[in-house]
Amino acid sequence: MVRKLGKPVSETKRKADECVGGTEVTLRYPGLKFMLWDDPDDPKKFTVGEFEVTSKKWDVSGARVGQANSAVKKLFGTRSAEEKQSGMPVWFYYMDENISPGSTNFYFRNGTLVKVVSLWQMC
Repeated sequence: MVRKLGKPVSETKRKADECVGGTEVTLRYPGLKFMLWDDPDDPKKFTVGEFEVTSKKWDVSGARVGQANSAVKKLFGTRSAEEKQSGMPVWFYYMDENISPGSTNFYFRNGTLVKVVSLWQMC
């Protein structure tokens, strides 16, 4: 990841994660955050468990911050669920639980995409 994106703006110290049995680290770039978990059997190998995008610089399967909710619907189809968080509509697109349980969530303000969070359910 660092080879592709460069040195992160910040990196948290590794901390134990009882859910996955390894350690967790967070890398931050402008408008982009990754939460990674190491492999307990190979601490140099990491898996992305969650990412968050808040800048239009980053493309998420064709979606970008700043797009209208209609553009997101055109790309991904009908959402699995919707709720409001802090007054903002959030669209949830669930992953196939048999393959990779989790979801990709799109946050909107005034009909415009402001944040994307994708996470893999670890526990």
